[in-house]
Parts: sequence; structure tokens; C-alpha cells
Amino acid sequence: EDQVIIYQFELPQELCGRLIGKQGHYVNSIKNETNARVVINRHPYTPYIKICSIEGTRSEIKLALQLIRRRFPVREYPEVTLQQINVISPIACPVPVPQSCQLHLPDGVSCDVILSSMVNAGHIFLQQPTHPTYPSLSRLDQFMTATYALASTPSVPNPTPGIICAVSIGGGWYRAVVVNVCNDECEVKFVDYGGYSKIPISSLRQIRFDFMTLPFQASECYLANVQPINENGWTPEANSLFEELAQGQILQANIVGYAEDGIPFVNLHKIQGASTIFINKELVDRGYAQWTCVHS
Repeated sequence: EDQVIIYQFELPQELCGRLIGKQGHYVNSIKNETNARVVINRHPYTPYIKICSIEGTRSEIKLALQLIRRRFPVREYPEVTLQQINVISPIACPVPVPQSCQLHLPDGVSCDVILSSMVNAGHIFLQQPTHPTYPSLSRLDQFMTATYALASTPSVPNPTPGIICAVSIGGGWYRAVVVNVCNDECEVKFVDYGGYSKIPISSLRQIRFDFMTLPFQASECYLANVQPINENGWTPEANSLFEELAQGQILQANIVGYAEDGIPFVNLHKIQGASTIFINKELVDRGYAQWTCVHS
């Protein structure tokens, strides 16, 4: 009875604001009255529904569900069934459920990053190796590979852009988001390591809910204030130089603005002994890039 468990149910996207309340007032009141914690996360298969997780003891969860039902009377909200979608299982200690599925680079400060993938010298993916959630990534990789290698896991029927799934590459299984679908093929983006890949739809597998608790670790970024030296795009030499400067070491990144698609522009610095290499400037100085207007 005193074990901490997690109870999950589905909630339509348009009703999440009512549950949360202004500035989180209603979910905070549930926490204060019942001691149960309510968190809303992305649904792995559809953007129109969210997963509501209640963390607490059985008695705390029961009280929290009563308060949620009071917020959504059956007569007015028949679509809010509160039906449990996960199997209740005790957890040894409370595992924080992330407020957002995506781990973002912090605004206004420099942070430690590593290059995890690159599309080209100006379009990259960064991980935060000193973030508290980062050590859990290797364990997630192991669990996913063991699960999808041995079990007959369900495929993804009719995938649409935005859904999260499991994808096999290089002998392992990783979390990915569907970007585009074309006939029997789809383009996916790997949310923990970055990069894009086109794969057969038949190779997609449904992601388990317990594989969705760790925030997505790869932050997609553009290199700030630089562009290719000519209209032909980034040259292989520019890409090689960037990889040589950035690969396999901890860098310092800071956000200087955002593109229209919401992806941040970053400055990257490489600490080398007592000196610092400004990677953006190094590409310009070596003739592989040119400055653009300053992003604010």
C-alpha cells in the first residue's frame, strides 16, 4: 500500500490546459491535497492525445483521480475515461518523469556539449554529457536493444510525422521521430543521437511507454552567424574541418538566437589548454565559411 507506483491514462490535447490550470494551479493543488504528482507527456503515437502520469501510492492516486474526475465530469467530458493504459508496477524509488520529452540547451549560459551527429558543418546535433539524465542513456540503449532483439514487438501501422518509434541501426535499437512518410518508406530523426535516415516503414517498431521517460538527449542546432563560402553549400573539406575541430571532445556551446523553424543558432568554443578556439570563426578564417548578419 505504501509502494510508489505510476498510473497513466490518455487525455485529449485540447483538454490539457484545463487539467494543468493557470500557471499550473490545478495540478499543484492535486499535489498539495493528495501528495500525488501529476505530469503530462507526449503520446508516442499521436500528437492529438497526451499521456497523463500520476505518481504516488495507491491511496494517493485514488484521491488524485477523484479530483481529476471532479475537473472533468463524465456528463460534460465523456471522452475523459481515466482508464489506465499501463500495468501498475512498483518502482524502487520515485523516477522523475520529465516535464518535456526534449532536453534543450539552456538559454543565456554556456554549457558543456559533445557533437553526436552532423548533417553538415552548419547543421549539427549536440548532447549534454554533464546533464543529470545523460548517464541513463546507455542503459536505455541496452534495454531497448535487448527488448527489440528478443521479443516479437508490434510494428507501427500507418505512421504519421511526429510519432515516436523504435528504429534499428548498426545492430542497436534507438528512439526516433518520424519526419516524413513517402509510400513504403519514411524519414526519421534519431532523438537521442541526432541525424536523419530513410528506412522502410515495415522496420519501424512501437515504442514502450517506459522507454519514453528519459528526455530526448540530442539537441538539433545551427552554427551561428556563418554560411558556406559559396552557393553550392558546405564543401566536404568544410565538413571535415568541422568534424576535426569538434569530434570526440567536450565543447562549450551558447545560444545566440533561433531560426524560424525554432532550431537554435549556437556559438561553439573548443578549450585547448590555456587557449580557446572559436569554431565558427575558425571556419571563416580558414576560408570554408563566411560571416552572415548577427542573429539576435
